Amino acid sequence: MVNGGNMPNKFSDYVNKDNNYKYTNTQNINTDQLQSVIDTYAGKSSNELMQEFIRLSNIKKANGTLNAQNIENIKNTIFPYLTEEQKQTFYKIMEGIK
Repeated sequence: MVNGGNMPNKFSDYVNKDNNYKYTNTQNINTDQLQSVIDTYAGKSSNELMQEFIRLSNIKKANGTLNAQNIENIKNTIFPYLTEEQKQTFYKIMEGIK
C-alpha cells in the first residue's frame, strides 16, 4: 500500500472493487501491462505528463488512430471521475492536440 497504507499500489487492486462506479467493466484489462504503463509515468510531473500525452496523441492523429470521436469517447469515459479543475486541464490538453 502507498500513502501510509491507505491506497493500493497496483491498478489491479482497484479492478472491479467498487460497484458504485458506472464504468467497472474491466475484465478485459491486462492489469500487468497497465501497471507497467502506470509505473513508467509514476514519477513524472503534471507538465511532463501533458507533454507526453500531446506527443503521443499527435503520433496517433498522424497515423489515423485518433480522431474527434475517439477524443469524445475518452472525455465521456473519464469526466465522471474528474474535478472541475481536472476538466479544465483536459480541455487545455485537447486544444493542444487539435
